[in-house]
Amino acid sequence: MIRIFLIYVLPLLAPSVVYVLWCLWQIKRSSGSVEGDLRSVVRRAPWVKLAAIGFGLLVVVLVIAALTGGEPPHEAYNPPHLENGRVVPGEIHRDAP
Repeated sequence: MIRIFLIYVLPLLAPSVVYVLWCLWQIKRSSGSVEGDLRSVVRRAPWVKLAAIGFGLLVVVLVIAALTGGEPPHEAYNPPHLENGRVVPGEIHRDAP
């Protein structure tokens, strides 16, 4: 579950969260208080740009995960199958060195 959050959800939400926190920090720095300003920050946010940046970040994360993860291509994959009425999970057979 944490992998799904880190790969899919975090890249999509990170630009929006960073933008809102940055705006609130700027407001607090200039006026000393952020009470009531969260609603105005959320209303004025450039949501289309933030969504596009989040989607771009998601694509970069997925490409990096595809290129750096997984098993080497020369190893054999044995898919799930039935043995004596029980499902045997899939496994990767590694070649012995």
